[in-house]
Amino acid sequence: MAAHCTKGHLTCGVLIAYGGKGLICLLMALISSLTLAVEKPITISCTSPRGLPDADYTAEVMAPVMKQHGFNLAFKTGQGPAVVEGLRQGKFDGDCGRIESFNEKTGLNLIRVEPAIRRVRFALWGFDVDFPLHQVSPDKLRVGYLATTQISPVLAAQMGFTNLHRYDSMGAMVAALLRGEINVMLNYQALVNGYNDQSKKMLYRLRHLVTFPVYIYLQPRYQFMVPDLSAAIVSRVKVKPYNPYPDKVIPPLSEGQIIFGCSVPKHSQAFFEMEQGYRRAFNKMGYGFQMLAMPRARESAELLGGEVDGTCARGNVSPYNDHESLLRIRMPVTKTQLKIYSRRPAKQVQDLGQLPEGATIAYVRGTQLAELILKRAPHIKPVGVNNAELGVKMLAGERVDYFIGFPAASDYVLNNLDIRKMLYVVSDLPPIFFYAYIHTRHKALREPLEQHFKAQIQAQGSNAFLPYLEEMLDVEARE
Repeated sequence: MAAHCTKGHLTCGVLIAYGGKGLICLLMALISSLTLAVEKPITISCTSPRGLPDADYTAEVMAPVMKQHGFNLAFKTGQGPAVVEGLRQGKFDGDCGRIESFNEKTGLNLIRVEPAIRRVRFALWGFDVDFPLHQVSPDKLRVGYLATTQISPVLAAQMGFTNLHRYDSMGAMVAALLRGEINVMLNYQALVNGYNDQSKKMLYRLRHLVTFPVYIYLQPRYQFMVPDLSAAIVSRVKVKPYNPYPDKVIPPLSEGQIIFGCSVPKHSQAFFEMEQGYRRAFNKMGYGFQMLAMPRARESAELLGGEVDGTCARGNVSPYNDHESLLRIRMPVTKTQLKIYSRRPAKQVQDLGQLPEGATIAYVRGTQLAELILKRAPHIKPVGVNNAELGVKMLAGERVDYFIGFPAASDYVLNNLDIRKMLYVVSDLPPIFFYAYIHTRHKALREPLEQHFKAQIQAQGSNAFLPYLEEMLDVEARE
């Protein structure tokens, strides 16, 4: 008498109910069924390691789709030619994020999954936030870049930076910057964010150069997963777009609370920094604090109507300076500058007077500084729009030649819309200071708030919001 097993199935015909061969048969069937249940591995190359925001975000989108198709997602961190060769040989099943021209530049035949999953921002970075970029000719500026970032030398040449220095690692490039071997570094934001998370000496973005859409790439054999992956990207971006600075939970308000309106995008770094700085100040004075993100026009209406207690930041050209119900906190919380965006790389222009005759330029209505600057350039045609999103879309869609806007709003839009055009920053206009304003019913808080900011500057050598110590104290002295 014998036992008969069908390999790969759960059924087993046992002729001897409790014999040894019958037990072997049952074990073989069990092992076979477990083998079928194990997910197959799929290895995706990724420039960033897990733990950095861009890699984690992409993995969160990809992993459920891979699991749905019976795959266990694994990221393999790698850079440069080794990754390209691994993709060519089929060692990697895909790549977690590359710009649109990746196939063409490498000669690969990968499938690009659309839409873009996120955006990557290239910028010039340095330790000196006030480095006078505008005083140094691009070809004289000593610019460091990573050997593993293939687009860097191409982008640098397009922008007129020819004095380039190549480094094999972020550590080596940072050391060169500290030694004065280079003036600035060219890098993408996610990598700098990772550095800043681990370092006490912060790198600051000195000039935003260009924003690229980033796509997931797969080997052709995984074509069957593309529709589900595309749908997952669309769904995730609508619900929770890529944001390397997640919302901070606002603690319960104590008795006695201050509410500020703020037209800076809620997911931006500027919003996060200001909210944290104001909370520290008001908590020290015994108040709870909450900052509400809202469109500029609504914020103005709520502020002037007394529905909120103040505003996070308005420029020094603000008409609120003399408003009877508002008081300006006479210590600037930050400074920023309008930027001019274009679809084409160009040498930096210092003002709108250098733009071509008849050019069209979009701007956000209600931005007093932009309106003031545009009035001084009658040779170009201004096109008012309701928000930065519309202005960026019009530029990308070739409906206007340029867009002028503040980086906090423009960068947020560029980072969270499916903009497939490369958009370049061709001008950083002169900086302006921004101040907080409070309602006159809180006039007793004005001086303590100013003293808090001043003490913090003197103690730390920098403001909680941005490190402009000398200029802030100088502005205060002129008030």
